[in-house]
Parts: sequence; structure tokens; C-alpha cells
Amino acid sequence: MSDNKRHAIRRLTSYADEHRGRMYLAISFSILNKIFDLAPPVLIGAEGRHRR
Repeated sequence: MSDNKRHAIRRLTSYADEHRGRMYLAISFSILNKIFDLAPPVLIGAEGRHRR
């Protein structure tokens, strides 16, 4: 990566410092959402295996 791009990324992350808590919260909710999206097929699959 060129030095110009690195400088731009560092500058953007410095602007985001005041929103760090919100970013972590948004990332956490995104991960939880994916887990809940994947849970029903896993639970249905586990239930189906026990009924046989």
C-alpha cells in the first residue's frame, strides 16, 4: 500500500475515534444478527436428527 493511502486511512480512523463505542456496538449487533440468522436451520437440523 502506498504511503498516501496509509495516511488517508490513518486520518479516517482518527476521525472515527469519537465514535469507537458505536462502531463496536454496531459490529457486535451485526455478528449477533448473523448468529440468529444461522440458528434456525441448525436447530431444525438437530431436531430432525433426534426424531429418526
